[in-house]
Formats: sequence, C-alpha cells, structure tokens
Amino acid sequence: MSRQAAADRRQELLDAAVRVIAREGISGATTRAITGEAGVSLGYFHYVFTSHDEFMAAVIDEVTDGDQFQGESAGLAGIDVAASDPVDALLAGFDGYLDLLEDSPHREQAMLEITFSALRREGGQEQARRQYDRYRQSAARVLESVASAFGRSWAVPIADVARLLVVMTDGLTTTWLATRDTPAARRAARACAEALAAQLEPLPDHAESR
Repeated sequence: MSRQAAADRRQELLDAAVRVIAREGISGATTRAITGEAGVSLGYFHYVFTSHDEFMAAVIDEVTDGDQFQGESAGLAGIDVAASDPVDALLAGFDGYLDLLEDSPHREQAMLEITFSALRREGGQEQARRQYDRYRQSAARVLESVASAFGRSWAVPIADVARLLVVMTDGLTTTWLATRDTPAARRAARACAEALAAQLEPLPDHAESR
C-alpha cells in the first residue's frame, strides 16, 4: 500500500471515529464500530495504530486542529467583510463559526464527548489542557488581527481576552447543540462581539489624531 493510500485510510478511520462518537457516544466508539463505519478490517486498524488509546489521542488532535483552523479562518474572514467597525468584524467571525457548527454539528458534539471522557480518565487532564491551550492561542491570533486591522489595542492582556473568547465560543456551542435555536445564537453572538469590542482602545497615535 502506498504512503498516500495509507494516509487516506488513516484519515478515514479518524473521520469514522468522529461520526461514531457523535452518534453513539464515547462508550460506543469501539474499535469494531469504528472500523465498520470506515469499511476497513480490524487487522488494518491495528496496523495503523498500536492501541485504542493512541487512536483516541489522534482523534483529539485531528478534531482540535480542524476546529482551530476553521475557527481561526472564520474569525480572520470576519475582518475582511467589516469595513470600519470592530463589532461587525468580530460578529462576522462568530457568524462564520455558527455556520460551521450548523453544517457539522456532529463534529463539535464528538469533541465535547472526547473532552469530557479525557477528563474522567487518568492522565486525561493534561490532554484536555493542551486542547484548550491551542484554542486560546488561535483566539489570540484572531484578536491580534482584529486590533491591528482597526488601529486599536486591547485594554487588558490579550491572553485574558483570548480566554474570554474561548469561553464565549464554548457557551455558544453547547447552547446551540442543546436548543438548535440559531436566531437566538446569533443574537447572543452579537452581545459577545460587543463585549469583546468594548475591551479595545485606540492606539496613542490614533487617539491624538482624533
């Protein structure tokens, strides 16, 4: 089997795990269920991964990287569509994320299952911490871009604002998954964007020129 074919099969297993976890929960994500979903043999699974724990760690990395890339891309896209208002820029980022959530709710549902499963497992706390560290790093990059685009700076340490953005996104995610009320989620997203934008202040040069 070529390296590309092996990589494709590995990806199929990871994608299958996300679907199974979203549908059956973490307890239903057995090796047999995942290989059945992916259409590969048990033997092939053990050829690619040495253990189920190694596989689940790869699933977490896969979903976290995907969330990080998609969330960051949505936030950066928001800057482009807002001409002069940081609130609109931030809101466009939230709206882009909600669009992704509506399109692939199973992915976020699976991520929640995996995160809480890790927290219940010995040694899983560190895994969950790394996951959220990466989310905060991604959020900080988006926030730095917003401030730069509008000639502003953050009035509080950007690490604190990034943590707040992650908390807001988590809240929007879990509430939407529970209610599927998109209009309410978008109203809440506007309130979040306004709260974040309130932490921006003009750079000294911009303040003097006004």
